Amino acid sequence: MPTALIWGASGGIGRALVEQLLAQNWTVYGAARQVDNIPNGVAQRFSFDAGKLSSFQEVALLLAHEIDALDRVIYAAGGIQYTKVLELGQQNWHNMMNINLHGAYYSIEATLPLMRDGGTFVVLGAYPEKITLPRFGAYASAKAALQPMMEILAKEQRKHVFRLMRLPAVNTPFWESLPIKVPEYALSPSTAAERILNALEHEQQVIIDL
Repeated sequence: MPTALIWGASGGIGRALVEQLLAQNWTVYGAARQVDNIPNGVAQRFSFDAGKLSSFQEVALLLAHEIDALDRVIYAAGGIQYTKVLELGQQNWHNMMNINLHGAYYSIEATLPLMRDGGTFVVLGAYPEKITLPRFGAYASAKAALQPMMEILAKEQRKHVFRLMRLPAVNTPFWESLPIKVPEYALSPSTAAERILNALEHEQQVIIDL
């Protein structure tokens, strides 16, 4: 039975990924800031702090006692603060970088030793050109940085597979912090998860547009 770890397993897309992988008979481990919101059925729940590499390492250490190897790691955590760049302040800027960018890197660094050869690392991204908007500065900057990171990792770590999924709008609690209506074309979390998992089976490029 293949094994997956989902970072951000309590969010809209993360929860949907957990549920669909469980339905496909995967063994799934979930990590989140809100552990109680991780779906039932996971093999184990973990909490993490996206701003601390040690937090990711602690999860990896606990997992090392539970599994032989990971087949798939998905970083689905993310967040936004709808504020002008120069009004964010240092702490809020760092928070946005941590949850959207640094956490993705930490998740890979911490779990790389647990991955079997050919295992897949997945990071959920966005279309930076579509979110280069006022008050989206930190979020757009972090998401834009994911693309070169994943492309270079794919060249440097050839024993593993790296995929960046660029998603359109998805109807999740993400929108609750924005004074903007959810677009009519927004995907449901379950549809987004289905597209992500389907792309992993059929697409070969590092950057995948969904």
